[in-house]
Amino acid sequence: MPPMTFSAKMCLLVCALSVFMLYGSGHPFLFGLSILNAAIYFWSLGVMDNFARDKYRELGIHEIKYLPDWMNEASHKRAMDTVPNWLAVMNMISVFLGVGLLVYGIVINIKTEA
Repeated sequence: MPPMTFSAKMCLLVCALSVFMLYGSGHPFLFGLSILNAAIYFWSLGVMDNFARDKYRELGIHEIKYLPDWMNEASHKRAMDTVPNWLAVMNMISVFLGVGLLVYGIVINIKTEA
C-alpha cells in the first residue's frame, strides 16, 4: 500500500502545529479544541485509508507499488471512490479548522512577545 501522501503529512503537521502554538497561550478552550481537531483529522485519515485498502483487496491488489503506472492510477481512483463523502468532508473541515487555529495561535504568540 502507498505511504501517507505529502499533502496528508502537511495537513497533519498543520494540525499538530496548531496544538503546539496554542499550548500555554492562556486559551484552554482553543488548546483543547486544537487537540480534538488533530485527533479527528488523524482518525478520519486512517478510516479513509481503511476504505481504500478494502477496495484494493476487492480488486485483488495486495502490493500496489509493483503495478504499472496506468493500472496504479486507475485502481487508486476506484479505491478513493469508496470513501464516504461525509468522511471526506469531516477531514476537509478538520484541515480548515487546523489552519485557522494555527493562524490564531501564531497571532497570539506574536502579540504576547511584543
